[in-house]
Amino acid sequence: MILFTLISAITLTVENGTEPARVPDTLKAVIYSIGPEGGVPVETTLVSGGKAQIAEPQGAQAVGVEVIYGKNSFFSDPVKPGGQAKVVIYEGGGSLDQVGVKQVNVAFTTRGDTFVVVEALHLVNKGNRIIEGKDIMALPLPKGYSDFFYMGPPEDYLLAKDTLYLRPQLLPGVSSMAFSYVMPGSFTYERDITPKPEQMLIYAEPGLKLSGKNLVSKGDTTIGGMPVGLYAPKDLSQAIRIKVGSGKRPPWLLALLVAAGAIVVVVVAWFFINKYTRRQRVLADLGTLEFLYERGEVTEEEYREQKAELLAELDRLLSKREPEGEEEHPE
Repeated sequence: MILFTLISAITLTVENGTEPARVPDTLKAVIYSIGPEGGVPVETTLVSGGKAQIAEPQGAQAVGVEVIYGKNSFFSDPVKPGGQAKVVIYEGGGSLDQVGVKQVNVAFTTRGDTFVVVEALHLVNKGNRIIEGKDIMALPLPKGYSDFFYMGPPEDYLLAKDTLYLRPQLLPGVSSMAFSYVMPGSFTYERDITPKPEQMLIYAEPGLKLSGKNLVSKGDTTIGGMPVGLYAPKDLSQAIRIKVGSGKRPPWLLALLVAAGAIVVVVVAWFFINKYTRRQRVLADLGTLEFLYERGEVTEEEYREQKAELLAELDRLLSKREPEGEEEHPE
């Protein structure tokens, strides 16, 4: 059981990023204790007039706050004891027409004579309203893939004819979605994320509700699926090329390829939805490492070494506040 101490408290401020002059009178907030094993919800409280004083859970290395507004949750950055937490909430009603692709990260790991391909797609919601998962976007997948795994709710995606159909929920700013699949040890794959503005006939899984202004019904519901027409906006475009050789490359070379390429950033609950600060990226890398370890794609020794490094980096970042105005520059 986690006890609370009144020695210090977190000062919480809630702002409305869509309509700055309007903050709901009463909001529900959940307090998280952040330690070596991640974030644990420990208490709920009410926020009146956008302000609250929160008693801190004893023994926490840091504290995070989730503010619930309507059907959505909004999170603060992790803060040290006695610190000030800020949560920005947003209204809904955005459209995929406001979304562009920022970056696609790809990591390869080995599984026998095959490759596990992990992709993270970073999308930019350029508006100031939430895109609430009503519109549809389509991503092509390579022929011959197997063991597909999408890191998100099963009702938010559909797999049909080598195409992944997604209903992303995006806050203003940068958000991520991640998925993985298995490919043969030798393949060439030209990745072209360019949904075409054309009508495509797909079959939705029973019970899956695909709806929104970009979706038009094409027939009656039948056993096994529902015929639907799909339109995807033009501006979701980003092309990358993946070339993999014979599959005979030694593990150390594959490790270098993964390290030299982009390490996949997986949005793992709680605090990492909107902004990419250094602290958030370290915590997201911990989540990615846990995911790969659970699937047996990194050794126990690699897991221990990388986790120790990430926890040391997190402790350093939490013990030293970054100067205001400092910007993050990608390597």
